[in-house]
Amino acid sequence: MHAGLRDGRAQALPGFGRDDEEFQGPALPLALYDLGGGSSMSPGQAAPLALRLWVEAILAIPIHARPINVPIPVGVPFRFLLKRLYPKRSPRPNEYWPRLTAAAEALGSNRARVPWFDPDTGKGGVRSVVTVADIPRGPKALDDFVTVTVHLPPGSGPGPAVSEQLPYYGLKSAAKYRALIALAYRWFVPGRTRIPVGSGKRRHWVQSNDPTVYPRIDGDGIIEICFPTSARKQRRNLRYEARKELRELADDGEVRLVRDHLMPPLPQ
Repeated sequence: MHAGLRDGRAQALPGFGRDDEEFQGPALPLALYDLGGGSSMSPGQAAPLALRLWVEAILAIPIHARPINVPIPVGVPFRFLLKRLYPKRSPRPNEYWPRLTAAAEALGSNRARVPWFDPDTGKGGVRSVVTVADIPRGPKALDDFVTVTVHLPPGSGPGPAVSEQLPYYGLKSAAKYRALIALAYRWFVPGRTRIPVGSGKRRHWVQSNDPTVYPRIDGDGIIEICFPTSARKQRRNLRYEARKELRELADDGEVRLVRDHLMPPLPQ
């Protein structure tokens, strides 16, 4: 059992082997964003539970265990998982139980598989990164364990830290949830948004304070940040809605807007 699924402390997402400095696309494979819940593009709509469970499972894997390329089981009592997935309120069994069982099925489907390629071996595949091994015996069996198995692909090393409030936004707004994940990756680009300072043993990486290396709030890229799977053709409307979501995140202190560039908040 790992604390990542049990408390609200910030954790880091894996890097998934991405090293392109001009990264602009979605942070996760597109199929994951609407997994098990259909398109979640309406304002105020929660992110699909399958996506939230997938992210929570990934966050539960310690950084030192990510490069070993073996399946890792993560188990927590059902009541703790519910507190993580439904922060600040207590859902009823007829709300969470069908969603949990549907999420478990969705995570076991081919749509949840993640393509990977190992440049060191020249081999690759399409992997079920998160699968659900155990669910409770029923909706009121709160002390039964939910066990997920996480099998990260090669290259899943250190990645960006995510907001402590990510579970809250997952329940409140799918657009804000996607944005916090996407921005975390865009803020974590070594050599661009992360720069080395010092020398020798004192050399370390810090967050760049140059606004120009971060995404702009008035560009088309914000559509990919908030609505990566939208099929709507009205790009102008999507930009307007994305700006609204991002400005609200800025008002909440989750994003720092500097000369219309979307920067990470200052360290506490």
